[in-house]
Amino acid sequence: MKLSFENNGTRLQLETPKQFDMATGTAFLALASKVLTRDEQENHGLTVIPDDQKQERRINYADVPGWREPVKAKVMCPFCGESYTREIPYGYKHIRCRVCHEKIHVSAAAGEYGVPDEKGFYYVAEEPERDDGMDKELLDEMQKNDSEEQ
Repeated sequence: MKLSFENNGTRLQLETPKQFDMATGTAFLALASKVLTRDEQENHGLTVIPDDQKQERRINYADVPGWREPVKAKVMCPFCGESYTREIPYGYKHIRCRVCHEKIHVSAAAGEYGVPDEKGFYYVAEEPERDDGMDKELLDEMQKNDSEEQ
């Protein structure tokens, strides 16, 4: 998802690989409004960079971790609520929570794989791992029910 706001020559852009839910989107819009109108700008933790100071960010592929090299990840388990930092091998798509052992999806912390965020995290794990097998079973059951009704 990409959002862009502009006011009096100041532009605020956000790009994220996942969709916002209503609560997160509303909170972001309120924060964006404060930043662009310069209201409480010093209290929100975002930095607004004027367009003339922006530089295109390029990935230096020499700095990208090697396959299965340990990298820092922020884990916020959606099942048990436990929050912690741990190292996981680069390239993993999911991990298991160290507390409840449920499967958690791993995504890029900075929105781009191979690039750490401002705190050095390469990954964030905060969503349940999607089981495509379960989705197929549900779809098959729904199709079966539809055909029986006709």
